[in-house]
Amino acid sequence: MEALLSALRAAAEPTRLRLLAILARGELTVSELTRVLHQSQPRVSRHLKLLCDPGLLQRWPEGAWVFYRLAERGEGARVARTLLELLPAADPELARDLEWLERVRRDRAERATAYFRDNAACWDHIRSLYVGEAAVERAMLKAAGKGALGDLVDLGTGTGLVAREFARRGAGVSGIDVAPGQIDAARQAAADEGLAVDFAVAAAAEACPFADASFDVVTASQCWMYFDLGRTLAEVRRLLRPGGPLVTTHFSWLPRADPVARASEALVLRLNPAWQGGDWSGAVAAEPAWTAGRASVRAMFWFDADVPFTRESWRGRMRACRGVGATLPAEQVAGFDAELAAWLDDHVAPAFTVRHRIDAHLLDPWPPDQDPGDPVARARKGF
Repeated sequence: MEALLSALRAAAEPTRLRLLAILARGELTVSELTRVLHQSQPRVSRHLKLLCDPGLLQRWPEGAWVFYRLAERGEGARVARTLLELLPAADPELARDLEWLERVRRDRAERATAYFRDNAACWDHIRSLYVGEAAVERAMLKAAGKGALGDLVDLGTGTGLVAREFARRGAGVSGIDVAPGQIDAARQAAADEGLAVDFAVAAAAEACPFADASFDVVTASQCWMYFDLGRTLAEVRRLLRPGGPLVTTHFSWLPRADPVARASEALVLRLNPAWQGGDWSGAVAAEPAWTAGRASVRAMFWFDADVPFTRESWRGRMRACRGVGATLPAEQVAGFDAELAAWLDDHVAPAFTVRHRIDAHLLDPWPPDQDPGDPVARARKGF
C-alpha cells in the first residue's frame, strides 16, 4: 500500500504529470526537458528526482549522459501507465508540450546532421586525433568475438571506421548514417582500400533501408545515446536474424581522474551551461539501466587508456564534444576553441595524455522472456 501511495503523491502535481506524458514518447535529457517545459534546470531536476524515487521514472546513464524514461516494471510503472490513460487528450498545455517535444527532437537531429555534414571531409582526421590506436574499434572487435561474423550493419557509421575494420575481417558489412557527406566519405574510403561495404543514407537509425532479418550482428559505436531508444531497439530486432547480438561501445574522458579533461569541461560549461555531459564518475554498469525489461547482456568489459594528444588534437577532440560542435553555433565554437587553445598553451606541454575509459556491451536485444526465434511472438509484440 505504501508504494502505491508514494507513487500517487509523487505524481500529484501538474509539472510532474506533464513529465510523465512527455517521457511516454521517449527518453530525454534534463536539458531537453527544460526546453519542452520552459522551466529552469534545477526545478526540472527536482521534479525528475521525485518521480524516480517511487519508481514512476527510470534514470539511466549512457556514457557521460543521463536520460530519463518511464519505468517499465514495478508498482510505479503501473501507476504511471494508469495515470497516462486518465490524462485528457485535448488538454491545451499537454498539446503545447508535445509540440515543443517535436521541435526539440527536430532541432537536435538537425544540429547533429549539420555538424556531421560540415565535418564529413575531415571526420576520419578528427577521430584519429583522439581515439588513439583505434581503441574503440578494437573494443568492438573484441566484443563481437572471434567467430565468423556473417552479415553486419553499423548504425551511425559516420565515415565508416568501424564498418571498414569489420570488412577487413571478412564480414559482409553495411553502414548507415543520417549525413550524406559522411556516407560519401565512407564510400570513398572503402573504395580506396578495395573493400566492399554497402553504405547508405538513412533518415534515422530507427528507419534503416534493409529487409527484415538481414543481419547477424548490429553495431553502434559512440552513437547509441543519440538514438530514440525504443524505436531503435524495435528496428534492431527487425534487422537481426534469430540469436543475433547488438554491440555498443562508448569512449569517454575521465574528468575526475584527469586535470586537462576537468579544465576543458569547465570551459564548455561557461559557454553551454545546459550541457549535461560533464563530471562523469566513470561508472560503467555491467547491465545498463536502459536494458531492464528490454534486453540482456551477454558480456561486457571496460578498460582505461592514457590517450596521447597534442594541443591541436585535444582541441579537435573537444570540438567534437556533443556540448560544443553538435550544439553551439559556429561563432561560439570558434570562441571556445580560442579559449581552450590559450589554456593549453599556459598549462600543458606540447604533447600530453588524457585518461579515457572505453566500454563495450554485447547484448541480446530482446526482452528476457522473449524468444527471438519465435516469429509469431515477435509479431504479436510488435517486434
